[in-house]
Amino acid sequence: MHNTQLKADVLVVGGGAAGIAAAVAAARNGSSVILIEKNAQFGGKATSAVVGTICGAHYRSSNPESKYVTNGFAREFCEAVSRKGKTTAIHHYQGNLHFLPYKPFPFALVADELLKAESNIRIFHHAVITEVATENGIISSVTFLNYREETTITPKKVIDCTGESTVSILAGIPTSTQEYYQASAMVFTLENIKPSTPVQLSLNIIRALKKAILENKLPPELDKVSLVPGSLTEGSLMLKIALPYLIDNSPNNKTEVEQLGRQAVQKVFDCITERVSFFQDSHLGLVAPEVGTRTGQLSEGIETLTKKDVLECVKHENGIAKGAWPIEIWLPGKNVALQFFDEDAYYEIPAGCLVSKHLENLYFAGRIISADQEAIASARVIGTCLSTGFAAGTLAAFSAKGKPTTEAINYIREKQVYC
Repeated sequence: MHNTQLKADVLVVGGGAAGIAAAVAAARNGSSVILIEKNAQFGGKATSAVVGTICGAHYRSSNPESKYVTNGFAREFCEAVSRKGKTTAIHHYQGNLHFLPYKPFPFALVADELLKAESNIRIFHHAVITEVATENGIISSVTFLNYREETTITPKKVIDCTGESTVSILAGIPTSTQEYYQASAMVFTLENIKPSTPVQLSLNIIRALKKAILENKLPPELDKVSLVPGSLTEGSLMLKIALPYLIDNSPNNKTEVEQLGRQAVQKVFDCITERVSFFQDSHLGLVAPEVGTRTGQLSEGIETLTKKDVLECVKHENGIAKGAWPIEIWLPGKNVALQFFDEDAYYEIPAGCLVSKHLENLYFAGRIISADQEAIASARVIGTCLSTGFAAGTLAAFSAKGKPTTEAINYIREKQVYC
């Protein structure tokens, strides 16, 4: 097999929200960037698992007018998605949460446009990393397969935005693990719905599921189905099933859960189209190709974000991103558990949560930053991932050019913390 050799100042692995932001930030700060993504489009879970809402980009507030947490890249991206998809942020009365509804296609288009606007970013889709070589405490090369072609990159800096700590795992360095992780979800779309309101539809769905369960026509563990807020448009609606299956580290776990998730979609679809008049003429639209896994193995940084940091809204001299989403924990078969801090408040994520304590040139962003399990349950949302991605890309770019970390931190804080 032929092996192509490439060099880059910054290699970004994973093109989800964090990876998009990291690549753009590194490029805007003068680095040559290679971005590799395993899927055919950018967005990560936002597009493949069809999350449906960008959370964490706005403050929690009783004020019905949504206010951005940052004026940085996260806001730039959200405003572009809002324009492209013709959606606006909404205020949800439960918990006074604010978030931006979106459709996957506009999200992916915005990612394409922002990345293509930077001439020094080279993109590889359908790319799966197979090897991470290390030498003297740094990553010396990363090898990936792109269709049948093998490519080896010699990067100055590497940013892991895979959501799975893939770079750390392949490099053989420790990650923070636990036996089980948060429960996953499966999202699907119903088309051709009769005119109604979200409240009417939600109540009818709940009644139909409960009745089907009492009649032993639906497994009782599939009782947690909810409307994706803001998704009811022009006779189309997105629904989310909270899957009751355990997420662990076993090799085939995700495959098994995705198979069960697709079966769950069919069972719920059959139930509500048979029992709810609004859905009698409906058909399945988009079914997410992936389950929405919320947490997994975390990277180990020189600092760790904690539950105390989140709930007490701790600020840091080296804070490089603002978090404003509550701690949100989903356990199999349970309703969501939310732990709030004050409205119109935020905590800061220290720069060291994005820097590996094991390899000098490894950074990470998104839902694998160095954090405890409660803290990541807040920081994993898309809005915050955009901010940590921007920060990681900037840190890596400054370091690749030999600039001091303190200079990078000051630059990041000016862009997305002092606002």
